[in-house]
Amino acid sequence: MAAEVDFIESGETFFKTSKGWAFFPFQSQVIPLDRVDLASFHVVKTQPGEVRGNHRHPGVEEWLHVFGGPAVFHWGLDDGGVNRRDLDNDQTVIWVKAGVAHALSNPGPNPVFLVSFRTRPPDPGAPASEPAELL
Repeated sequence: MAAEVDFIESGETFFKTSKGWAFFPFQSQVIPLDRVDLASFHVVKTQPGEVRGNHRHPGVEEWLHVFGGPAVFHWGLDDGGVNRRDLDNDQTVIWVKAGVAHALSNPGPNPVFLVSFRTRPPDPGAPASEPAELL
């Protein structure tokens, strides 16, 4: 299994004004609505200096939209290493392929938020995630 993660810029589905911003993730297939299990929708708040995740989703893909401040996304590689990407623009969607270990750390001074969706599990009775210590 290749440890794959894609970073997708939200493009024309992200609207920014002096009042703030709005993101429409299901427009232009940034997040493909026909593959998403809407019951998996969740919002996560990560406090400064904290790490969330350190898990994987067997047989399930996940899309994450991180916003509110700088964050670092970490994911496991096939050789046992860990890769990372700094996030700082509110416009990047992370597509985590099935089985890839991942975590999010908040190095900033304020809370960071993420919105997440997953694909439907192949076995609805199986656990949604399993621990995978990266950090």
